[in-house]
Amino acid sequence: QQRSLAEALAREFGREGRFQYVDLGGVVDLRDSTLSADGIHPTPLGARIVATRLAEAMLERVRARLQ
Repeated sequence: QQRSLAEALAREFGREGRFQYVDLGGVVDLRDSTLSADGIHPTPLGARIVATRLAEAMLERVRARLQ
């Protein structure tokens, strides 16, 4: 599903310079009970990891635009 979503988004918005798809699907191991209690939704720790990775991706994009 994630791959087909990424491909669809790239087709629709790929030429838009402000668009960037960030795949965070593998960032949190949903089998780890400290990161996901139910195997679907992240715990606060899991959410923090996702948020950190997303912020890092955004900052990289900002830095690249400033250079």
